[in-house]
Amino acid sequence: MFGTSLLGKRGSDEISSCLQHYFEHFVISDVKDMILFSDNCGVQNKNIHIVLTCLSSIHEKIFDEIEHYFMIAGHSYLPCYRNFGNIEIELRGVELFSEPNYCDIIKEYRRRSPFMVVNMRNNFLDIEVFQSSVTNKSEGKFKNGRIFCIQTHTNRGLR
Repeated sequence: MFGTSLLGKRGSDEISSCLQHYFEHFVISDVKDMILFSDNCGVQNKNIHIVLTCLSSIHEKIFDEIEHYFMIAGHSYLPCYRNFGNIEIELRGVELFSEPNYCDIIKEYRRRSPFMVVNMRNNFLDIEVFQSSVTNKSEGKFKNGRIFCIQTHTNRGLR
């Protein structure tokens, strides 16, 4: 997913928007269980906005269950980190004249199984509006969680 810094930052609304877009447009309809892996970044991944996005996907019957695992800081390494680092190296010394030029470099980085770049121009959601409508907020501590499991058959949404 791609959004220029003018349109979207890298906060939880933007991550939630990308997740929602992926769930709606790229997940095969007969997939009912989703497993997510994230780093422990509270601003982007480990917060109420991401949980609400997952709850929304369960409520809309996109999934029956979503398990969200958080890597232990300093002890784990997600494969995407290597891709991000290699793309950054690829971009060094390259003059970027336009957004499409930047996207082309990302697309062409891998010859086999190339990246698909989705331009998120106006697709960013404001999860704050959704969050204000939540009435039964859990007092759980997101910071201490390692796995969030959201299912259709639980009363509270989190296990």
